[in-house]
Amino acid sequence: MKIILLILLPMVVTGQRMATPYGQHLHSDFDDRAKIERSLQDCSGEGTTWGPGIGPPPTGCEGSGGPPSGGFGGGGTSGQSTSTECAVTSGTCSTDGSTNSGAIRDLIYSSTTGKFTGTITTNQCNDHERIIQGGGSAPGNNAVSCIQQTIPTVTGSTASAIPTLGTAALTISGGVNIYSAFEAGFNDCAVNGMPCACDGASCAAGMDVGACEAHLHYSCTSEVSVGMFMDTCGGHADPYHIHTDPICNYETDTATGHSTLLGVSLDGYGIYGKFETLNQRPCDLDVCHGHVGSVPASSTYGTTSSSVYHYHVSDYAGYPFTWTLGCYGNPTTPVDLATCESLYDGCGSSGTTETIYTAEYPDGKDVKLWCPCFEVPVFEGCDSTEDEKDSGEWTCVGGWWYEGGVLTSYPCSSDGSDDKDDTGYESSGEKEESCTDTSDGGMPSGTYPRTCIETSAGTRCWYTYTPSGVVEGATYPLVIDLHGGGGCASDSMALSGWKSLADEELFIVIWPQGSNGEWGVAGSEWETVNSETTSEGGKETFNAPDVSFLTSLISTTSAPINPERIYTTGFSMGCMMALRFLLEKSDIVAGAHCHGGYLVAPNAGTSITPNSGIGVYMTGGSDDDWYAMSSSQFSVWKDLSDPHGSHTVTTTSVTLSGTELTSATLETCGSVSRLVVAGMTHVYDERMAALAWDALKGFSRPGAADDLEEKVEVVAPEEEGTPCEIDEDCGEGKECSKGVRRKLFGQMVEGWCVDAY
Repeated sequence: MKIILLILLPMVVTGQRMATPYGQHLHSDFDDRAKIERSLQDCSGEGTTWGPGIGPPPTGCEGSGGPPSGGFGGGGTSGQSTSTECAVTSGTCSTDGSTNSGAIRDLIYSSTTGKFTGTITTNQCNDHERIIQGGGSAPGNNAVSCIQQTIPTVTGSTASAIPTLGTAALTISGGVNIYSAFEAGFNDCAVNGMPCACDGASCAAGMDVGACEAHLHYSCTSEVSVGMFMDTCGGHADPYHIHTDPICNYETDTATGHSTLLGVSLDGYGIYGKFETLNQRPCDLDVCHGHVGSVPASSTYGTTSSSVYHYHVSDYAGYPFTWTLGCYGNPTTPVDLATCESLYDGCGSSGTTETIYTAEYPDGKDVKLWCPCFEVPVFEGCDSTEDEKDSGEWTCVGGWWYEGGVLTSYPCSSDGSDDKDDTGYESSGEKEESCTDTSDGGMPSGTYPRTCIETSAGTRCWYTYTPSGVVEGATYPLVIDLHGGGGCASDSMALSGWKSLADEELFIVIWPQGSNGEWGVAGSEWETVNSETTSEGGKETFNAPDVSFLTSLISTTSAPINPERIYTTGFSMGCMMALRFLLEKSDIVAGAHCHGGYLVAPNAGTSITPNSGIGVYMTGGSDDDWYAMSSSQFSVWKDLSDPHGSHTVTTTSVTLSGTELTSATLETCGSVSRLVVAGMTHVYDERMAALAWDALKGFSRPGAADDLEEKVEVVAPEEEGTPCEIDEDCGEGKECSKGVRRKLFGQMVEGWCVDAY
């Protein structure tokens, strides 16, 4: 069902488009049909024969002014050229949308950056039936004009201005122009004539559409020519273009509740509808209306489900308000209000304001012209609740902990309390233990022996659990359990379920501590992965010699392990590392379990060929954005594990133990399986350990003992004893640990001076 049903219900609401004219001074006997037809004929050609980067408007079409100097933001027709490839290249566009037979897309999509590159060819006609507000066909038909738009035309990794008049994006289905929120202005019909919408009121050029429509509806002394306003799909004029919510161009993805892809901006990033999850607005949009988050896959447009930078259209109330984009964003740094305002002359101290009168503001409200930058409000369901024990750096927003405004992989209860039972975590009460590369306050003292070695990245440590049932002289399987990004070894010890399973199944568990709480998930392919990510504006990929560290761990541990039965497992970033280690060390690792993550590899795929016969068991939730990215890797692991075997996939329904989140779907092909738990988000789930163990325990690596490296000398690390504030100077060769020493569910109040590397 299309979201249009949700939007058109409250038609007479301040800040929304009105279904019928209303106000204090309206007359019902005013016929504006001829006026509408004349205005569309006289002032046609905006964006093709006149407009930013083309030339001034014809006499009578100027409105009441143009954008301030520099306000066009680079021009709306950049990268456009005429084309003859459209199915219909001449004539007029039909009101019913049939002239637009769909855009010709020659686009390549990057699942790593979320960017499209290529061209969109379109005849610029409306791609839906044009219905005016209140019903009836919209008057006038714009001319067919076939053009090809290059994507992207805006490059660079910093924020930049969108055109204040002209094309900022195109819809992906029909190639319809998407403009900023601004109009070129409407005159008072009784005073200045066309272009106008009524007698007794006008809108200055540079006023956003929402403010202008509300002002005219309230202030006009004649019936408003609503045919000149946005139709029910959010567009109007010649060439047809969209200013407001393009509700005819997106729906709701049935699997995720996320709005579907509706357009591509001229910087290459996708534009989606209003919702992040079912009927829930995004909670972390920047001022450009962009954020990094999971997007749904689309076979139609060649996109995959991955966490990337993208935009959302918005409809937050206030005057003025921006429906499409506020600016072209920065994929690595959320754009704040000051940065956005610095891009437009209209936002500065020399900008112009205009007073509007609406039902909400009958005494008037000043509106700044040509300035599309406004703080995104906190939508319903996004109320930020600070943990009362913290000073405010950690906040609970929409069920997830944010540290300093940055989303972490830790869920929280809706009231921000420490009771994590309803999110899949065990209740941790006042847990405030912290960890560094060499110590973990969350590990019970003396229970799990710590072993440390020197690596090229400094001293690294792990904790070992040997079940009481082991027999002297015998050897046992080893499971290396890796914590999530920004976490501690004690997190996995307490939450993954592998410790209790070790008691039942008799195997050794080792919990290593990540470097600064993270893992070098790209391994030997880091240089390629990092180059691809950063060249397209992405965040630098963390790098650490963890393949080497884990290899040394296996050869050095004093636990009675069977070298032919070594397995890795992990959650989130630890899951990524578990798969990476299996990929690169399949000579000594028999299988891997990955919960809530995926393999990080170059865009073209990994160049590493592991030994065949490895076992892979992936688990995660249907509502886990991180796990969604593993869906496309199921076939990859099938090929890697058994390149010459049968690729028949078996899909079965699975009922899990417990009272909640018990429904799951399991895909299996040979030695590779992928389990999706309905409704699960990005959380640990101890039930996964038993499922993974049953699938992996039969895999082994005969002769692996011959491939182990030499033991590494065990060291006794100097205990950290010098606390520091984050970014404090610890002296030569030292640094204050960042993001490692922290409360598990609380604020990071201090760090510890550690060796810099």
